[in-house]
Amino acid sequence: MITVTQATSSKTETEYETSNVNDYSFSEYEESSYVDEHTPNKSTISFDSLAFNQNIAINQIYEDKASYVILCSDGTLKAKGSNEYGQLGNGGRLSSDDWQSIPNLHDIKQISSGTIGSRFYAIDNSGSLYYWGFGVLEPKKISFDNKIERIMVFNGYSKPFIQTDTGEIYYIDDLESQPNSNVSLTKAEYIPAGVDDIVFYTDGLYIGYIMNGKFYKVDIRTEEIIEEYNRSDLLYYCGDDTFITVNHSVVKIDKDSEQELLPENMCKKYFHDTYNGTEYALAYSEDSSISKLRAVGNNKHGQLGDGTTKEYYVNWLEVPNIQVSDFEASSRGFVYAIGMEMDEDFEMIQGVYAWGKGYTTTPTIIISLSDFNN
Repeated sequence: MITVTQATSSKTETEYETSNVNDYSFSEYEESSYVDEHTPNKSTISFDSLAFNQNIAINQIYEDKASYVILCSDGTLKAKGSNEYGQLGNGGRLSSDDWQSIPNLHDIKQISSGTIGSRFYAIDNSGSLYYWGFGVLEPKKISFDNKIERIMVFNGYSKPFIQTDTGEIYYIDDLESQPNSNVSLTKAEYIPAGVDDIVFYTDGLYIGYIMNGKFYKVDIRTEEIIEEYNRSDLLYYCGDDTFITVNHSVVKIDKDSEQELLPENMCKKYFHDTYNGTEYALAYSEDSSISKLRAVGNNKHGQLGDGTTKEYYVNWLEVPNIQVSDFEASSRGFVYAIGMEMDEDFEMIQGVYAWGKGYTTTPTIIISLSDFNN
């Protein structure tokens, strides 16, 4: 998850107050029988890069230039889109509208796009880490002795983090000023082994982490804990000082106050785009079988997905027509989601959908996943 600098905006007195929990109530979901098995894989987002469920990565450099990487069921990768910085990993710079295999990568278990706007990463089942893009035209393996379990990429921070099979945290020395240099890993001594989530701050001076349900804030300069929250039920960080709890409520916490934004069993995932003033929440139907994405707030780019640019500041709107299993929203005003919809033959199709800035005001499928599920 990400930390985004709080943006101010002018609202009329008839528009919503974020401190009123009643404005955030999804009445038909309040009795939801939520179960933990629905918790999604951890996803990451930056201004320019998004990753879903560890198997879809999107790199949106400009509104009209994006690169897509898909992890296929056989452990290989396919890519298409913009390639001016080597994002397709095929050794060249020619962009492609057709899916191409990324050579020499096999048995991959996780992919991610980087904080540098044109870089991708992949981890294979042996725990090796590879990178390409941003001037590196084909995948390179990072030299490292330990087995890597997962990669964590966050907005506003030029050093993505990885976690080893022993729980230790390292950061990737991946400087934007050296696009063709070798990438190395450095141990983050100020983060203990076994953390569940990492929280980044855009000023680069602090870092936080969640461990055993508790949140700690560390001054990177002194490597000392400067803040610790009393709650012990935090699951992961949503940005803007908000957290999902183990009971799947959304709480906003700082050192002096605590506020519940969404009640228990209401939320699978939450994101507050403070720059545009839009909020998104992924919630379940009453029988927990279908998840729906809801949104409220600024809609000048059509990011609410309702087919208009009308703003809604009181009642949450359900993004129509698709069942959403995961989503990522950018502070630039566009949204990506993995979802399903019924086609004209009454068959369910699954894909990646997009709407908002640079797209239409309703979810439009941009990648069909049927070709990658066989």
